[in-house]
Amino acid sequence: MVYPKENKKLFAEVEKHGALVSEFPIGTHPAPENFPVRNRIVAGMPLGVVVTQGAEHSGSLITSRLAMEFGREVFGVPGS
Repeated sequence: MVYPKENKKLFAEVEKHGALVSEFPIGTHPAPENFPVRNRIVAGMPLGVVVTQGAEHSGSLITSRLAMEFGREVFGVPGS
């Protein structure tokens, strides 16, 4: 299930040329409680994570915390 729906074109391109990875069964509704689980995958795959902005309890900070726990480099870009 593509979420947000504005990402359908991007989804199709990735599906065509890359890989889509998920722990959830196909068709799983994009419920907020699933995002931290998804962020664990996002944090564990790369060598590093770049955070451009995020609120105190945002997915960006969850991902960066997980990346640090996995021994990945985390970079913060200052800005408003």
